[in-house]
Amino acid sequence: MSGLVWYAAYGSNLWSARFLTYLTGGPVPLSPTGRMQAGARDPSPPRAHEPVRLPGRILFGRSSSGWGEGGVAFLDPMAPDPVPGDKAGGDGGDQVLGRLWLITVDQFADVASQENGHPLPAGAADPAALEPGGHVDVGPGWYGRLLHMGAGPDGHPILTFTCPDPAAVPRRAAHATYREVIARGLIETWSLTAAEAAAYIDASH
Repeated sequence: MSGLVWYAAYGSNLWSARFLTYLTGGPVPLSPTGRMQAGARDPSPPRAHEPVRLPGRILFGRSSSGWGEGGVAFLDPMAPDPVPGDKAGGDGGDQVLGRLWLITVDQFADVASQENGHPLPAGAADPAALEPGGHVDVGPGWYGRLLHMGAGPDGHPILTFTCPDPAAVPRRAAHATYREVIARGLIETWSLTAAEAAAYIDASH
């Protein structure tokens, strides 16, 4: 499918150097294990990107061998709708500092497939099959729930993925390297200081 969607990143994919390996393939920057990414069928770069505040909270859990046996980020979503913005402040309650990447539906499906370790069912990532605020479960994998989070700033749908049941995720602190990747993404996307990025990550544990 060639339509465009905004992929909402909230963990390591905030950092452009890390996210782009999902499209182009190659070594994952800062990976403590020398991890390689397969890449997408279409390696074209994102058409655009911008910061976004996502409803909900971040939690760290499970144990990723690719990130030094530390926990990785999952989104525990809540209403209301995402709010585009260019500053990290605000008084909107529980909100996640995210980044929107404008990519094709097929690229989004390939990113989700790489995250879950298996191809998605045909048409699973088609936003037309989902109501805003709805979700679809796409099989086994840590990020097996696709979420439709409403319309982006230009009308294209916002999609992301997380675990099917955040409450059931075994909690585990993130490895220092994984924290560094997220911090670089927060600094790059939201112009936070290193101290502000660390405080944001600490508050998510």
